[in-house]
Amino acid sequence: MHELLSFLEKQHTELRKLISELEEKTTRRDGNKAEAFTALKKLLVPHMKSEEEIFYPLLLENEDARLFTYMAYEVHRMASIIIGDIDEERNNEERWAAQFRVLRQLFFDHIDQEEEDLYAFLEQFDAGRMKGALEALQEKQRSVVEEMFTESTSTVAERKSPELSRPEHEVIARAEAAGDPGGEQAG
Repeated sequence: MHELLSFLEKQHTELRKLISELEEKTTRRDGNKAEAFTALKKLLVPHMKSEEEIFYPLLLENEDARLFTYMAYEVHRMASIIIGDIDEERNNEERWAAQFRVLRQLFFDHIDQEEEDLYAFLEQFDAGRMKGALEALQEKQRSVVEEMFTESTSTVAERKSPELSRPEHEVIARAEAAGDPGGEQAG
C-alpha cells in the first residue's frame, strides 16, 4: 500500500476514535463536548479539505472512479453543513446529539466506501505521482489548520469551520474549455 493511502487510513482511524469518544460524551450528556468537538474538527476539516482539493481531483482522472468521487464530494458538502449546525447548537442538547449522530453515521459509511472502493482506483498512478499527492495533501492540511486556529481574538472552541470547496467544478471547467463537455478527459 502506498504511503498516501496509509496516511489517509491512519487519519480515518484517528477520526473514528475521536468520533467514538465524542459519541460517548454525547450519550452521557457530558457538558464538556466543545473541547472534544474542536479536537474532531481540527482533524476532520483539514482532512476533508485536502481530500477535496488533492485526492479527489486525482481520482476524477479515472473514469470508473467518477461516480464514487462525486458521491464523496457530496458527503463532504453535507458534513460541512452539519458541522456548521453543530457549532450553532451548543445549547440544545437533544438537537446537538441528533446532528452529531447523523455526522457520525455519514462519516463511518463514507470512510468505509473510500477505503473499499476509491483506493483501488489509485493503482494506475506511479509512485512519484502518489508521493507528490501525499506531500500536497499534508501541506494543504497544515495550511487549513493554521487558517482555522491562528486567530487570537477568539477561543478555538468558538471557531467556525471554513466552507469546504467544490474543486470538481474546476476539473469540469477545464475539461469543457478543452472541448470535452462531459469531462471524460478531465485532469
